[in-house]
Amino acid sequence: MMRENTFVRLLKNLLFPPKCVACREFIQKDLLDKCEIPLCEKCRAKWEREKLDRCPDCELEMTVCNCGSRMLDKVGVPDTVKLVNYSVRHKSVGKSAVLYMKKHKNSAAFDFFATQLSFAVSRKIKEYGDAVITYVPRSEKSVSEYGFDQSKMLADRLADKCGVECLNLFSRTLRKSVEQKKLSFSDRFGNAKGLYELDERVTSRLEGIKCVVIVDDVITSGASLSACVETLKSVFDGEIVCAAVARTGKKRKNGKKSD
Repeated sequence: MMRENTFVRLLKNLLFPPKCVACREFIQKDLLDKCEIPLCEKCRAKWEREKLDRCPDCELEMTVCNCGSRMLDKVGVPDTVKLVNYSVRHKSVGKSAVLYMKKHKNSAAFDFFATQLSFAVSRKIKEYGDAVITYVPRSEKSVSEYGFDQSKMLADRLADKCGVECLNLFSRTLRKSVEQKKLSFSDRFGNAKGLYELDERVTSRLEGIKCVVIVDDVITSGASLSACVETLKSVFDGEIVCAAVARTGKKRKNGKKSD
């Protein structure tokens, strides 16, 4: 079996040499190695620096602060876990990686970012007690187009690394909606409201659970996560933590926060 795995890995690396998920350059490595870090050395160094960036709201490092978004604040989510800041204007490793994961089913990428998230999420789970992980489901149109749900893949791997169960709590309703990226921030929550419903066959498994971690790939306005939080609160009164690879930071004007 060992020889077969080595041969398959060699063949795969020859036919499909791994590329960096940020810059798309080939990752230089031994052909027999398994690509566990989907970033080239240059982008890995940039990624580590990006994690040290200060949150524009609380000025703590991004991996330490709990800031979410104004919408998440309104629905009462005090804890948001993320790794880096996501700037819509500036190219970064975090932004490039998130965009890549939306379109490519790359196991190494999902494993890597789930591992990165698992350190902070595990601390939250230890703090709050018995927990499960769930996710914001992708639209059927996107799943059909790309063949997978990136948030589900991230949540599945994160749950495995945290040693808890991943539940498919939410599903999309039949209500029509506009793509969030086409709307202003102020219109996004109304567009997402009523877009998600709970699977009654799964909610019974929340009995005895003290914390639910809801995973998404990126937090921009926080509308989709907020809509899921409101839906979940109808049947769950425990702690809710939101987690994502990246978050769009709020800008400050004259020393005040604004969205």
